[in-house]
Amino acid sequence: MSHRSGWHAVTEAAAVLSAMAPRVAELPAVGPLWRYGTTLPGAALAAARRSPHGPVLVDHLGPLDGEGLARAVDVAAARLTEALRSARAARRAAGGDPAPRIAVHARDHRGQVATMIAAGALGVDAVLIGPSIGTDRLRSILDQARPDLLVHDDATAPGLASAFGPGAALASVIRRYDCSPRPDQGTVRASLAHPADRWRRRRVGTLHLLTSGTTDTPHATARPGVRRAQLGTVLSLLAALGLRRGEPVLVTAPLSHGHGLSVFSAALVIGAPVVLGHGQTPERWAELIHTHRVGAVLGVPAQLLGLTEVLEAHAPRPPLRRIAAGSAPLPVDLATRIEALYPGALVDFFGTSETGTATIATAADLRDAPGTVGRPATGVRLRIRDDDGDDVPDGVTGRLWLRSPWRAADTPGGFVATGDVGHLDAKGRLFLAGRADDVVVVGGHNVHLGEVRDWFLGQHEVSDAVVHAVPDERLGQVMHVEVSGVDVDAAALLGRARDELGSARAPRRVDTVGAGQSHTTPGHRGPGPSRHEGKSRVSQTEVPTIVRNDAEGQYEIWVGGTRAGIAAFHTEAAGTAFSHTVVDDEFAGQGLGSALARGALDDTVARGETIVPYCPFIVAYLRRHHDYDDSVHWPDPDQGR
Repeated sequence: MSHRSGWHAVTEAAAVLSAMAPRVAELPAVGPLWRYGTTLPGAALAAARRSPHGPVLVDHLGPLDGEGLARAVDVAAARLTEALRSARAARRAAGGDPAPRIAVHARDHRGQVATMIAAGALGVDAVLIGPSIGTDRLRSILDQARPDLLVHDDATAPGLASAFGPGAALASVIRRYDCSPRPDQGTVRASLAHPADRWRRRRVGTLHLLTSGTTDTPHATARPGVRRAQLGTVLSLLAALGLRRGEPVLVTAPLSHGHGLSVFSAALVIGAPVVLGHGQTPERWAELIHTHRVGAVLGVPAQLLGLTEVLEAHAPRPPLRRIAAGSAPLPVDLATRIEALYPGALVDFFGTSETGTATIATAADLRDAPGTVGRPATGVRLRIRDDDGDDVPDGVTGRLWLRSPWRAADTPGGFVATGDVGHLDAKGRLFLAGRADDVVVVGGHNVHLGEVRDWFLGQHEVSDAVVHAVPDERLGQVMHVEVSGVDVDAAALLGRARDELGSARAPRRVDTVGAGQSHTTPGHRGPGPSRHEGKSRVSQTEVPTIVRNDAEGQYEIWVGGTRAGIAAFHTEAAGTAFSHTVVDDEFAGQGLGSALARGALDDTVARGETIVPYCPFIVAYLRRHHDYDDSVHWPDPDQGR
């Protein structure tokens, strides 16, 4: 059947206006909205004018007030103008569109935010690329987007060095600069003469978000701002989010993701200071909540699970008023735990990068109908259809189609198949049952199993590969890959996968099929002689197990009832310190050291602890795997270079 939302624009608009608490004296602050429209530059610069001496955002350097944000945008505008001058001239000479395009590949901080705002105000399109994307995907995105300038920071620079290694064709084409915040940026503004006067463009730059592959192969979708036809849907989402002026909101999802960017933009409109929390630990989020008196938290379920575990053991508990989830299925048991901590505070959003947020599940929906993703937002229509395209009755499972005014600018109108399977109940609440394709959701990111398998089949030592999706308590699902081939080093293969595929698409485990073992799919070609002959070989049936032994102060890797190695650790003020790693001789050369390092580091991060590497082996592993960068405290800063 088809379900559409009721029209509640009047009451929702009233709720949003009440949350904004506008004042007559603030009328001049609407100037940026008049100049740039309801876009990120318009909302951000208006927020800066409304709160010149109050916090607008908080990053790792601390609070930034409206005047500080305006100065940071001035600096970013000057740098972009200078860096893109030659690009504009080249485009004009070629007779093409003179409007250049940039890519922003950075962590969440004031330098990244100022760059996005300045680009839009200057009429420059910007493609947002997450900081943890793999080098393989990064090269593909840049090859497709062809930006004139790549803006990065100190955290993403090492990954760029790998992506732009010898033979990378784009290395000599794309200009780059570092947007990391610097303490001396205020001196740059003195050289600028009213930069806003140079921003009067007929065209505001468009933000392009990377899809997670929900409805097609991942690509950039355009988000130019709020159009008139989308106003009702946007008001519905703002009202459900429940932000309040002056009340900080912690955003743990990255701003390069539609979920994080939407809440960031909403907070600017409402006047709620944004605390940027992506890449931090749950313990750190709890500290930020206390320090900045945060009233609302936005995150994906995997992040909210970690925060919930910290808050359950925390006394006194901070008085959170709203907890918003999205981007991945919300487990029923997690919703129950959050409801027990903060009754009535939880809200869950469902949508796609192409169609925008589509449904809203309130705390009452989640209590009365566990597992629902809610009802459609104002203006959104849902249909459940069978394989022939016909509508099915309520309660019958079929394929989800939706139509939303809040869709991306380059997404066609009409109903769009999301690739999800589910049903509607009699009250119009949507329940999802999985996917109709080979997509799995890993920590809020959609991953195509076929794409992962193709990568493994493209490796020189692999003759066949099978990708398995397995349940995971924190991330929803993760992948394990079974490979066969000649002289396969599973640990090295896994390391390359993490570097090139990124943290979401890379499997958590790679197993090899040894001599005399059968493969789970037909067409398997034998791997040939084993290079581990004469040693205790790890077989598919002897999956290594990693355990934490607190009594002995070590992580241990066990194979078939035998302890094969240890990674010794102890606790110090800076975090969990790793002193040495040892693998027994009889198990040497099989990648168990890397597997032990990975398991120990993953467990340390999952506990919200900071990694302090003294062990040379752990240091070398961290240098190759930058997914841990935000969780490492280097005893010697030069080690991390």
